This record gives sequence, C-alpha cells and structure tokens, in this order.
Amino acid sequence: RDGGSRGAMAAVAPSAAAVAPLPPPTRARHRRVTTRASPISVRSTAAAASLVAPVPDSDFGRVVDGPALLSLPHAERRAVLREALERGSGLVIVPNLAGISPDTLVELSYAVGDVVEKNPGVAPEYLIPNVPEVQVIGNVRDERGALRAMFSRAPPLPTDDTTGAPTLRYDPELRSPVWHTDQAFRDPPPFASLLYCVKSPPKGAGGDTAFADMTAACNALDTNRREELRKLRAVCSYAHHNAKVNRRTPTYPLLTPAQRAAHPPVAQRI
Repeated sequence: RDGGSRGAMAAVAPSAAAVAPLPPPTRARHRRVTTRASPISVRSTAAAASLVAPVPDSDFGRVVDGPALLSLPHAERRAVLREALERGSGLVIVPNLAGISPDTLVELSYAVGDVVEKNPGVAPEYLIPNVPEVQVIGNVRDERGALRAMFSRAPPLPTDDTTGAPTLRYDPELRSPVWHTDQAFRDPPPFASLLYCVKSPPKGAGGDTAFADMTAACNALDTNRREELRKLRAVCSYAHHNAKVNRRTPTYPLLTPAQRAAHPPVAQRI
C-alpha cells in the first residue's frame, strides 16, 4: 500500500531528530515459517467460490463479505481468506464490518496466520487496552489534547508534469508517495497486515490509503531487470524508519537503545 507487496486486508467500516548511525544489518533467513503463515496454496472450497469476488472495475484485489466471513468456522474462514489473497495478488477488502470489536479483528488475524504480533516497540497509549495486537493509527486526541494514535505527517504528493494534478507515481527527490510494505525490518517479515477503518476523513481531505500490485509491476519488467533485482538486498531498519518519520512529525516516537538492540537492521530480498 502507500503501500507494498505483502498481503493486506482492509476491513472497512462504512461510514528534527538525527538519523543515528546503525549497526551492520543482519541477513534475513527467508525460511518458510509455519508459525506466521504457510505458503499460499489452498484448495478451493465451496465457501471460497461463493464468497470471493473481484474488486469492481479493477484487476487487482478481491472482496469478501464481512458478516458471511465471520459466520464460517475457523478452517473455512482461513481457506476463504488465503484463496482471496492468492487470487487478489495480496489485497483483500472485507466490507460490512462496522462496529466489530478489537478482539474480533484479532480473531480474523489468526485466520490469516498462526502468530499475530503484539506490536513490540509501540507505546502502550497507541495500543488498544488489553489487546496489544491492535495498534491505533490516526490523528485522534483525548480530552486533554494528547495524541491517542500513531500519527505521521506524510510529504505532499508529487504532481504530474503534464497535467499538474497530484500523482501516485513515486518521486525520488520528494520521497513521495510513501510506498512501503509493513514492518519489513522484522525477520522474517510479516505475511499480512489487517487494517480496520473506524473513521475516515472527508473525501478530498487527504489521508487516503492506496494499494499497489507489486506482482504485476514485477511481471512488467523485462527479464534482465528482474534478474538484476533478484541479486539485490534492501536494508530495512526500524530505528532509521522511526527517526526519519520523526523529522516530519516530532510526536512520532524514537526507539530506545534497548529497542534498537532488539531490532537490528535486516537485509531483505528485493
């Protein structure tokens, strides 16, 4: 998503710090880890066939109705979500889930993978009380005006040279849009992220979340370019990420020395 290539599920409710020197990166092992999620390869079930639908006017992503999904037992729910992720190139939209509890969101997470992260390194005030698996992202504040969510101010979108309109094409000078795949600094990286929209900003006010089909982008490259990319590694650092965001958004937390030691930079395959 503004955005990346790993699996993402969107459960939609209607409605200037210096970048400190980093230790050498560790090389990610890139093994299969069944405690996260097994490789996407599932037999189609009757439930999957009836519930998984294309995203209208798009060849990317799949839609699964929320209440119908919640009515399924765990094994069938997992089969449906895994098939939807495979058919949708990693993007699944689950509408009609207004008002679900944080516990239900965690339950859905376990239908995707066997281990759900408890957001190590995130301040407690940005987590749902007693549900550390769920992190609050946004600009909400409490009655004293203190932020109650992880908030980062993104740079403005670049503009198209011809039309002058905002564009989602990445501009390396502006470093915008902030296309990314979530928590790539983890080893192994997460299999998927679940995003649940509690309240969205008015249309045109910004704050949009965009998703990109990186499978299609890779397939569109010529063979030589793909071979070049396979040889490369990206150094992914939790500490560098937070320090970079903190430059734009001073309220964004920096890692403590203990957190930096617990999450050293990792070299991931491109």
